[in-house]
Amino acid sequence: MSRWRDFPKDEDSITPLKTAINSIATRLGAATTSEIAVVFGVWDDAVGAQIAAHAKPSAIKHGVLVVEVDDNRWATQLKWMTAQVTEQLNSALGHDAINGLEIKFRPRNK
Repeated sequence: MSRWRDFPKDEDSITPLKTAINSIATRLGAATTSEIAVVFGVWDDAVGAQIAAHAKPSAIKHGVLVVEVDDNRWATQLKWMTAQVTEQLNSALGHDAINGLEIKFRPRNK
């Protein structure tokens, strides 16, 4: 069991929260906060307004973007567009962080 350590007295040795979260996320195979922000921010442009109205990214796990759709027709459309969408997202990221899509059906609450 580890022992309690006091806070460092030197502010330079304190790790910013964003850095700590990104480090943990990377070790767990998740995306960094910056990658999530970019992917979610460009989603509508990457898939188009019509699909974006029915499909939303929900997570990035081990390089796979999890997308929730409200209708199976849009799930089929996204499956056909996987290569194009991942290419556009990776272009926006500036590196190949997304290597596929996992599409989940989630009906809208009425």
